[in-house]
Amino acid sequence: MPMPPAPPLLTADLPGVGGRIKVEPDDFEVDELPAYEPSGAGDHLYLWVEKRDVGPEFFARTIAQRLGTHPGAVGTAGLKDRRAVTRQWVSVPAECEPHVKRIDGPVIVVHRRMRRQRRVKRRGIGDRFFLRDRSAQKSAARIFRRR
Repeated sequence: MPMPPAPPLLTADLPGVGGRIKVEPDDFEVDELPAYEPSGAGDHLYLWVEKRDVGPEFFARTIAQRLGTHPGAVGTAGLKDRRAVTRQWVSVPAECEPHVKRIDGPVIVVHRRMRRQRRVKRRGIGDRFFLRDRSAQKSAARIFRRR
């Protein structure tokens, strides 16, 4: 299957400002903007999880392993960057709730938990990004504000 065409660049005619991104995981943050919030009741446990410098496949496998469930039982709305700090909803079967504390560690932390009738599906309204540029030209902030 051929690759879809690249989207047009909105600033292709403007000069760059230099710099490097994703030098450290904290340089790129992603907060998922879910299509819905958990209702508080149901057969699925929703976990608001933060991960740091963890790939998406490893993330789902780790959640499943620590909760003693199958990786296919872990629902996410989408894949998040590895070299980043990301926050997103993850769903697991409600019977995993007694084991949620097993998830917390140096690179994965559960901040909230709620119930919902259905598992997280691969949809949402998008993501909010924070990007730190470590070595841009000193005038970059002024240039960004103008653009």
